[in-house]
Amino acid sequence: MDTVVSTNRTRSKRGNVDTAATSTKRQRARTLQASDNGLGHSKLACDAYTVGWVCALPIEMAAAIAMLDCTHEALPKKPGDDNEYGFGNIGSHNIVIACLPSGYYGTNNAAVVANNMRRSFPSLETRLMVGIGGGVPLNADIRLGDVVVGHEVIQYDLGKTTQAGEFHRTSSPVKPPYGLLTAVARLRAQHAISTKLPAILSDALDRNPSMEQYKYPSLSNDRLFESSYEHEELRDNCDYCDQSRIRDRPSRPDRQPRIHYGTVASGNQVMKHGETRDKFSRQDNILCFEMEAAGMMDHFPCLVVRGICDYCDSHKNKQWQPYAATTAAAYAKELLLLIQPTSSEVPPHISAEPALGSQPQHVNQENRKKIMDALYFEQINARRLNIKNPHGETCKWFLSHPVFRTWKDTMKLRDHGGFIWLKGNPGTGKSTIMKYLLKETQTTDLYDAILHFFFNARGHDLEKTTLGMYRALLIQIFQQLPALQSIFDSLEDHAINQHQWTVEELEELFEQTIEQATGYSIICFVDALDECHEHDVRQMLKFFERIGQLSLSANGSFRVCFSSRHYPHVGFKDGLGLEIILEDQKDHSSDITKYIKSELNIGPSNLARNIQTELHRKASGIFMWAVLVVEILNREREHGRLYNLQRKLQEIPSDLHQLFRLILTQQTETDSNRHLLCFQWVLFARYPLTPKELYFALIQDVEGVVLDPKDLPPRDIRLFVLEHSKGLADITKSEPPTVQFIHESIRDFLLRDGGLSSRWPSLGDNLIGKCHLRLRDSCLKYIENDIVGTLGLAEKSQPLNYGAARELHDKATLSFPFLQYAVQNIIFHADLAESNGISQKEFIFDFLWTNWIALDNIFDLRWIRQYNHSTRLNYILAELNALHLLKYFPSPASFLTVGGERCGCPLLVAIANDNKAVIDHFRSLLLEQLSPKSFFRAKLEELRRASSVLINLPYDFVFSNSRSVISHLAECGALDMVAFLVHCNRPNLQSQRNTEDNLHVDQTHISCARELRDTKQIDPFSKDNTGRTLISWAAQWNHPGVIKILLDFGISDLNSEDDMNRAPISWAAQCGSSKVVEYLLQIWQVESDMRDKNGQTPLSLAAAEATRSDVPENHLAVVQLLLGTGRVDPDSKDNRGRTPLSWVTEYHGNYFDYTTFLIAKTLVQTGQVDVNSRDDNGYTPLIYATKTSNFKVIKYLLTLEQIDSVSRDNEGRDALSWASIDISNPARSVGVLLQSGRVNPDSRDDNGRSPLSWAATCGWYSSGDKSNFELLLQTNQVDPDSRDNNGRSPLSWAASNMATSARLQLLLQIDRVDPDSRDIQGRSPLSWAAQSGNIWFMEILDQTNRTVEIDSRDNQGHTPLWWAAWSSQTEMTMCLLQTGKANPEFTNNTGTTIFPPDPKMNKLLNKWKHLYIE
Repeated sequence: MDTVVSTNRTRSKRGNVDTAATSTKRQRARTLQASDNGLGHSKLACDAYTVGWVCALPIEMAAAIAMLDCTHEALPKKPGDDNEYGFGNIGSHNIVIACLPSGYYGTNNAAVVANNMRRSFPSLETRLMVGIGGGVPLNADIRLGDVVVGHEVIQYDLGKTTQAGEFHRTSSPVKPPYGLLTAVARLRAQHAISTKLPAILSDALDRNPSMEQYKYPSLSNDRLFESSYEHEELRDNCDYCDQSRIRDRPSRPDRQPRIHYGTVASGNQVMKHGETRDKFSRQDNILCFEMEAAGMMDHFPCLVVRGICDYCDSHKNKQWQPYAATTAAAYAKELLLLIQPTSSEVPPHISAEPALGSQPQHVNQENRKKIMDALYFEQINARRLNIKNPHGETCKWFLSHPVFRTWKDTMKLRDHGGFIWLKGNPGTGKSTIMKYLLKETQTTDLYDAILHFFFNARGHDLEKTTLGMYRALLIQIFQQLPALQSIFDSLEDHAINQHQWTVEELEELFEQTIEQATGYSIICFVDALDECHEHDVRQMLKFFERIGQLSLSANGSFRVCFSSRHYPHVGFKDGLGLEIILEDQKDHSSDITKYIKSELNIGPSNLARNIQTELHRKASGIFMWAVLVVEILNREREHGRLYNLQRKLQEIPSDLHQLFRLILTQQTETDSNRHLLCFQWVLFARYPLTPKELYFALIQDVEGVVLDPKDLPPRDIRLFVLEHSKGLADITKSEPPTVQFIHESIRDFLLRDGGLSSRWPSLGDNLIGKCHLRLRDSCLKYIENDIVGTLGLAEKSQPLNYGAARELHDKATLSFPFLQYAVQNIIFHADLAESNGISQKEFIFDFLWTNWIALDNIFDLRWIRQYNHSTRLNYILAELNALHLLKYFPSPASFLTVGGERCGCPLLVAIANDNKAVIDHFRSLLLEQLSPKSFFRAKLEELRRASSVLINLPYDFVFSNSRSVISHLAECGALDMVAFLVHCNRPNLQSQRNTEDNLHVDQTHISCARELRDTKQIDPFSKDNTGRTLISWAAQWNHPGVIKILLDFGISDLNSEDDMNRAPISWAAQCGSSKVVEYLLQIWQVESDMRDKNGQTPLSLAAAEATRSDVPENHLAVVQLLLGTGRVDPDSKDNRGRTPLSWVTEYHGNYFDYTTFLIAKTLVQTGQVDVNSRDDNGYTPLIYATKTSNFKVIKYLLTLEQIDSVSRDNEGRDALSWASIDISNPARSVGVLLQSGRVNPDSRDDNGRSPLSWAATCGWYSSGDKSNFELLLQTNQVDPDSRDNNGRSPLSWAASNMATSARLQLLLQIDRVDPDSRDIQGRSPLSWAAQSGNIWFMEILDQTNRTVEIDSRDNQGHTPLWWAAWSSQTEMTMCLLQTGKANPEFTNNTGTTIFPPDPKMNKLLNKWKHLYIE
């Protein structure tokens, strides 16, 4: 059975739908008020939480959090609980939310999470498992987005296979707790009358505008195929599937989710086969399949709620998952709002951080999320996850160490400044101890925030820099102390929107955070400082010294525990910091003894004790040495050579690096090549390889074996990695996993200490060059397989569309795991081999580039970024930043010669990709053409320094033959390049002779200039196909230096107009290029008030663009410069009759309205503008400001005595009329206009409509502010029952809009409003409500005790029932029929029956007759 989520009108229901949203808001208001009055505490205790909510996926947890009325401050985790929780409340229920670890699924993992929650929160009374599942459209009309509530749960894959080969399930159905099922029954009954589900969904999404992907997807994507029809392989979606195999299902009248009740099947494998799905469903009447509930029901009895995201067949995809998760969470919220808690009040608790989107108005939650997202990076925890946990009972001594206890002693904090430094030799186990200390600290409740960062020299750039460390520490502070996120609200908008942090910006943000953290206790663990650049460490220590003092002055505490190797020259200033030398600690030595006794498997004999003692002595405090040697001895013992252990131990060197050397030498020459290549890949790969990439790189190169990846078990790959790296490398636990050395000291040994070259002397003194050469050859071998043929690629490859590229990409990745790395990095390794003196000339000119292009295109899914088969080699090298290979193209002209490539030429593609090395290489080539004695050379070097940073071309830049290359260089501000290319056009170079002004032009320069001119790309007088010149482009992009170069060359027409009749100053003004405007205005020939084709002057263009710009301050500067000349008309009108003031008052929502206000004020203060000027539409500046909610400008204009606040446009509408339809800031525009006393609240436009009539058509604004509608009514100066020229009243307009239930209520409470008025078509408000499906009109009529004629006829004889039926408004149709006063049998004036020939409507009519007539 399923319950249709509808609002059938069988009894009076006062505000059923709005109640969900308003009760939520009232609860939040009470919570915040309690907090503001000082009634709350910062945290709740664990036993205050009575609802446990478990999710399987992050999207499910996000949907759950979005449902909370408020979030609460996080609680410290209890020992043994690895869950991460979210805390908050819905109504009076305090809720704790947990999610399965990322990437972990199934019943077993769910059981672990549930058990941890049960132990940590002993007072849980209501338990929910909420998320997504696959629907079974066999026994019920289940659609995507519907919700299935589990009456019982069965583990369908638990059973036995009989002799006949048939599977028999042995598990028994498990029901949720009795109390929850009674609550479900009550809600199910309530749903027969009304539901809050749509309002809950709408409220959650309104409060969280960033959750766009959680909204209802397109209905066209809800496709149910026949059970026997399988999805087309290798296709991302079902567009290529046979659409004729889609099952026909009746359409639904609305998009609201239906609720289904029945059996949920749970198992440890994904159900992805239609016929199998139906087979299980027939056996047990299953409605939904999922993977977690069965693991929870025994130990965590709960109600399972699943939003349907697919149909459990091969066509399943993830498109509906976010919306399905949200509908399930909304049902859970509605259920909780119905359940009464054991205590009727929320415990006094919350200095709570409001839930996402529910902050007071002044808080911009979306901006906070942007900053948090910008701080985060994927590898933030990668190194910590890969550090092994301590062995057995080791490391515990550190907690009671006197120095460590002194560091934690609050009374002694000022003595040491809060810093302790754990130092030790490589391999002593520092990182393991740091991970142990962090975990132990997290189990205590002593600190408000516990932070950590583990440097990783082998990881991503952010893992080995202080930039990454600051980002990691800051995001942890703001996560653990969310109240401090208020700091974000003071940041500039440009800082919020930028994503490229600098160390200086992060240090400033860190400092502000600590200043605000009054009374907070913060502890921090920073591991492996030696894996960061020494200079950066010095700066960081100085900064932390300052932060420590700042925290003390704020009555807080900031402690940092560092670890590193011994730094001879880095430390704190005298008197600060404590220190522990690890190898000097007896307890650390005892840890090694414990490890040896536990892991060395040689028995308890005297021989064993002697070996253990000697092994401990030789370890000398180096834990890694002990680990490696124990492994060597155990292998010896496993081979039956117990007698040889003592001699073996004596042969093993006590030095760690010598041990590495010994391990490397224990191999045959046959194996030597394999081991060398493995080490070369781990050392010199462009980025760490995945295990599968490394595996196939090695077997293809060394063994010459081609293996199907599907035949390769993961366990074999790990054994392969361990074997080929001699156990010195392993697979990380990061996502995705990669192969890295087990310790950084191995890299030091192989490179710094010559371990690699001493083991393989053939590498000689050019180790790096030869290693990259070998890796280049390894990539080459892999590419030279017949991959192009296997994948069916054309010989002359052309760019592929997304679908084709995606299909080939997936196929290639699956069949050739190493191919993407080989293709995308073969040039990288060749370039580095070249940079180390190994010539690559033969390689680059003999390499089969057409095959490479075909393969490279399948790994770049963006069509615009792909190559065609004729792409030139130097273009590819320039795009890939292969600087050293480009030396084989020494001619500057080769960089400017235009071909058929996307960016036109190698230089422009280098600029588009910001390849600074290639750009600098080109600049150097230009200098090489000049005589060292040339004056111009010195000038060029000066210009190069002045334009070292270019304005990048767009990433998706496409070159057009309508423009020259030099035009783009002028746009980018490349002063030296433009100067050189312009210089190549001088007469002395064209005539190949010297002149007095340049005595040192040699033959090289003359020849180069000729080649460059031959490219046809360096003409300084050239215009593009829109008539724009080089000066025009330089002006737009604010490059006065380029303009000066061109003027010096003799290009003097600064007023040259393009096809838009725009001169360079027009473009500069529009783009806010203030430096260029200032420069041009100093030249008397420049016309500063010329008009373009649209009649706009530079002043008009600057004012108009300021409202759209991200940096309107530049446009303000331009406006001030132009007005300062006294040569411009501040009130000029363009072809549309608009003035500069008119343009700047039209707000475009760029968060810089204060700057546009300053521009408006600057224009008005000239005393030369008409503030009431009307454009061709009759709009004044005030009307534009109110139309676009430019609040600051509205306030300013109303202070002007000369402003005409009741000026009407061509349709008779004034500023108040336009402001009344604004729903973005209702209390602001309308409120300010009404408060001014200078407007008529009941004015009428040419259609007879008043501001109230217009306001009636607008949706309800869901904040605490009053709406436009209320503000107008409260003036007592408006006619609430006024009629427009069509006879329609505000009530008529409100009835025709589904979003105006609150306005309907306000109007119907006014006695003089006629609820049954007729317009000139004879239609009543009910008639309009019926057509739009506004069922709330009927509800509010009941609530206000107003009566109307249900079966009234309009001029055409149509009744409200006719309008509802013919508009397919099924709920409204049923609602009218249920009154018993709507005649379903009548015909209109033309004889048309009330019900259209629609099977859906006939079915509805029959249903009504069955329920209420028969």
